[in-house]
Amino acid sequence: MLEELAAEADAVLRLEAQAEKHRARIRELLPVARAASRKNGPAKLERTIKSVYVRDTIGKWTKEQAWPRGKAARTDED
Repeated sequence: MLEELAAEADAVLRLEAQAEKHRARIRELLPVARAASRKNGPAKLERTIKSVYVRDTIGKWTKEQAWPRGKAARTDED
């Protein structure tokens, strides 16, 4: 019985390590995706990654890639 329990624990640890690798890759890709299109805001990115990370966190991590809005989006020609 203890061997089976240990094997299950080993599987959990192995899968959690794999999951962390994928989470790290998502964190790398989020700023790229945010910068790619004005439509890729935090809410859309949250839905795309199935809420692995939430909108507020995504917004904080990608604020430098956000497209200007309001007065900041206006050009000199406005």
